[in-house]
Amino acid sequence: MEQLVARWAHNPKVAGSSPAPATLPILIYLYVVVIIHFKKRLIKMMSNRNQIIIESAKRGYIVSELGVVKGLRKNILKLTVAKGYYCFTIRFGLKNKGHGVYVHRLQAYQKFGTKFFEEGIQVRHVNGNSLDNSFENIQIGTHSENMLDIPKEVRIKTSNVAWRKANPRTEKERFEIYKLINNGLSYSQINKRLSVSNGTLSYMKNISKEYRVFSSN
Repeated sequence: MEQLVARWAHNPKVAGSSPAPATLPILIYLYVVVIIHFKKRLIKMMSNRNQIIIESAKRGYIVSELGVVKGLRKNILKLTVAKGYYCFTIRFGLKNKGHGVYVHRLQAYQKFGTKFFEEGIQVRHVNGNSLDNSFENIQIGTHSENMLDIPKEVRIKTSNVAWRKANPRTEKERFEIYKLINNGLSYSQINKRLSVSNGTLSYMKNISKEYRVFSSN
């Protein structure tokens, strides 16, 4: 598209050595179309959760070194707990819809930038306390590293026989199911793709602590 605009602007057969006044509105229109097109592609490439973090940072929400969240007026925000993590809500978009901002993700963005958006990277709570969002406690790493931050007794409890019977799948297979759940697919749609029963999907989504860790990163 950009090459087309450039060729149109400088083709002597069309506009001489420079764009004619009559072609300027058209060129401006095409330029705007190109910008909008690439902006839409960029938005599609970036997950909705990452957009929420970037938007909250742009608006001036910050997490202190102690993990305290300050709002637009530098006031301390009142936080809620969702899926075992502190969060707050901001509104943006055409419908001014409310979006939950996880504090540990915002702290990670402040500390590591867009590096923590990379595929396979998750936010870690080094001391195993998911409510401690202090600067020193927040790191990034792989899923395996993240799981090791969870206290040993908790890891053993979540790896019980009931879980194995309900979910006799490899880590890669489970993560694929988690992605489909996060993408909003219904149980029936996932069942058709991967032959997973509704009961197993319900267990994975609503009970599995592994899914909570996965969906919060």
